[in-house]
Amino acid sequence: MEHVVNIIDALAWPAAVVWLGYLFRSDLRKLLGRVTSLKYKDVEARFEKELAAAEEEARKALPKKEKPLSPADEEPVYPPPYDERYERLLRIADESPRAALLEAWVEVEASLSEAAERNGIQNSRRVSPRKVVLELINTGGYAKTLLSFFEDLRGLRNEAAHAPHFVPTSKQTRRYLQMAIELALTLQNPLEPTNQPRKADA
Repeated sequence: MEHVVNIIDALAWPAAVVWLGYLFRSDLRKLLGRVTSLKYKDVEARFEKELAAAEEEARKALPKKEKPLSPADEEPVYPPPYDERYERLLRIADESPRAALLEAWVEVEASLSEAAERNGIQNSRRVSPRKVVLELINTGGYAKTLLSFFEDLRGLRNEAAHAPHFVPTSKQTRRYLQMAIELALTLQNPLEPTNQPRKADA
């Protein structure tokens, strides 16, 4: 008999919790909804702050003529094949802004891999992107500030990837896409190396 009483006693609290949850299910749904809303408002605010920080780094890292346009400016014009790639990213963004951000980062990684191969950097696919960028900077053909810009864009990409319910706004998406294309272009078109003698004019 004592064994039965112990079993009943052990089941009493779980049963009470389930019953209370059932009674207050409507209030619990509202509370969870508020928590979720606050959580993603925080993600949205953090994303905007980090996006602005990336734009500031872009001004330092990119050649002057390749600075990303502000959202108020007209759509940028990129050389082939980046014009088509940018248009493709915009079409993806119409369906899924998050997918467009992830796809834009693929463009950056592809350009990084090509730049590494062109500069004779071995096993670039087996080491961290950060290390590859550092090695490119050491060639003298890329601004030292490129690393901070690269890391900021990668952080934004990770933010979007790990927050599945967060959807960046149309303006935020375009700002990111433009910076990603500008970074990919810069990786493909480095500055004149600073550690090599400049060719004399003819």
